[in-house]
Amino acid sequence: MAEIGDIYANDLSLSEITSLLNEKYKEYIINTNITVNLVSSKPITVLIAGEVKSPGIYTFQGTKTKAPLINKTGSFSLEVINVKIYDAIKQAKGLKNFADISNIEIVRKNSASQGGGKIKTKINLLSAVTNGDLSQNIRLHDGDFIRVPKSNKIIKEQVLAINNMSINPDQITVYVTGNVKEPGPFLLKKGSTLLQAIASTGGKKIMTGNIEFLRFKDDGTTNNYKFKYDQTALSNTK
Repeated sequence: MAEIGDIYANDLSLSEITSLLNEKYKEYIINTNITVNLVSSKPITVLIAGEVKSPGIYTFQGTKTKAPLINKTGSFSLEVINVKIYDAIKQAKGLKNFADISNIEIVRKNSASQGGGKIKTKINLLSAVTNGDLSQNIRLHDGDFIRVPKSNKIIKEQVLAINNMSINPDQITVYVTGNVKEPGPFLLKKGSTLLQAIASTGGKKIMTGNIEFLRFKDDGTTNNYKFKYDQTALSNTK
């Protein structure tokens, strides 16, 4: 925590610190023109809660240099840490299928020059994924609180978006219900078969009839098939 006179600069932005220094030293320096540059960035810690697979507190390491790098204009140059919502969700092991990614809530400390306290906004990450609106994938600040709300129903577009994200690139979520030992959502490796999905539930119970299979396709349509259970069926065959 930096101290400037009797004012602590821990929660001030670079522009706020610059203004503060110029104001405090203008009676001692003619034509005061103090500039402040970042030579290292501290770790960023955020809290993420709600419909993520592993909610909790996550810290992203800052950038440090042994000596300031000065560019041709005489200013310091440093690659600053740039953590975004997508990074935080990835650290939290990805999203659940009931996550309402169109209404993600961000709460953060407001800067002193803007009145202090806390401010809140909502982010539509679904728009970022489906429409390429990268402005929704905002940069996170130290101390941010991220809450991913739960939807009352599974929305097809969100299921497609969540499972097509690279947050869990080697895994897929499937739902198995009905006459099986442990129904529910299951995380499987991409390329897993229907028989493997059923086996992940502990297996089918006796007196099992036909299997109904439903898949959401990328174009918004669905495939719906019925199969007779055959434990000897080959991969990639009906």
